[in-house]
Amino acid sequence: MNAGVGTPAEATEEVLRLRLYVVGRNPKSIIAQRNLTCFCERHLTTPYQIEIVDLSSNPEIARKDQILATPTLVRLTPAPERRVIGDLSDSDSVIFGLDLPASVSSAI
Repeated sequence: MNAGVGTPAEATEEVLRLRLYVVGRNPKSIIAQRNLTCFCERHLTTPYQIEIVDLSSNPEIARKDQILATPTLVRLTPAPERRVIGDLSDSDSVIFGLDLPASVSSAI
């Protein structure tokens, strides 16, 4: 597992925790990682953390976390969990799928 950190978290703010499930370094995985990074840099003003989980090195995690397709992006916090499947190229779909606050969509 690789972990990446976005904007530093303040003590009183809840961090938006995102986990991206990929399989190896295939083109879809690479594109999804790049799109996620760009999305966060362009649209998020709140603190966030990105974790990349490579299911090729940890296949048992797919069953445990109920991942049926890759790439899959999961919003872990704030609760409830939300998921988006695909290469994350459509910012509106990511915002809608992750149920992000209206302040994010106004930054588009």
